[in-house]
Amino acid sequence: MKVIMYHYVRPHTDFANNKSVLPLDVFNWQLDFFSKTGSIIHPADLFVPDFQPEPHQYLLTFDDGLIDHYTHVFPALQQRGLSGLFFLNGKNFVENRLLNVHRLHYLLANCPAKTLETACLNLMEKYPLVPAYKQRFEASVYEGLQQEEIISDIKARLNFFVTPQDQDSILEQLLHQFGFDEKPIMQQFYLNQSQASDMQQAGMYFGAHGYSHYVMSNLPVAKQQSDIDQSIHFLQQWLPAHQPLSFCYPYGYHNSYDEFCTSYLQQQTACAFAVENRPLSEADWTNNRWALPRIDCNRFLPD
Repeated sequence: MKVIMYHYVRPHTDFANNKSVLPLDVFNWQLDFFSKTGSIIHPADLFVPDFQPEPHQYLLTFDDGLIDHYTHVFPALQQRGLSGLFFLNGKNFVENRLLNVHRLHYLLANCPAKTLETACLNLMEKYPLVPAYKQRFEASVYEGLQQEEIISDIKARLNFFVTPQDQDSILEQLLHQFGFDEKPIMQQFYLNQSQASDMQQAGMYFGAHGYSHYVMSNLPVAKQQSDIDQSIHFLQQWLPAHQPLSFCYPYGYHNSYDEFCTSYLQQQTACAFAVENRPLSEADWTNNRWALPRIDCNRFLPD
């Protein structure tokens, strides 16, 4: 089975340097392509006791609760009688702010890369890189994305190489420095509770994606547990209709979560998804159900 990972799906070209953006026409092409070459399963199928993945199957997953998922993805799925699995955080909704990963996306989309890099480096003189974090992620983050070197460097430094607290502070200061008020941005960036409820009532499934979208392996064990608990609690309060619970690791690289994280999720959820560009096998489902591979949607493009 191929589990496909989506983030932004939109018809316009903002966030042009963000490789997480999939044009809407390509998304529609993918839905047709997946349906012709196999079958797109309903997320509910995962939770049937005797479920086994098969090579011709596709599962569609969508991260971060973006407004794209309501305005563009949801109608396209409904039109075809399909469903997807949508992963929500919580901190952004509770605190009425952008998640740090999206603060950075917004800055990269709206500021010249070199100007942003200079401002970032000046600020980071006060916030040192954590050597253990840098060693853990330096070789793997953004590998093969072919982005501008400056953009990849900024993203690596801010997403992976500083503490979560320093990340908060740096990005808040950068937004202020470039004159952005994130509250009105946030309200147009994510779907809201009513929209998520409409989607759920129409057969879409929702899972947890970490409360804060921090790198789990950069958090102490107690904070990992707290972040997972808060994420699950938020999801169950926001969308009280019962669905079997799944989880998706923020960022999803194999080194972005650790053994504690997977073992704790085994107690709390039915399965968890990571990022690894290969199909999900029967062996994964049997032996590796809390680190299931997903394939980036940009691996499937028309000729």
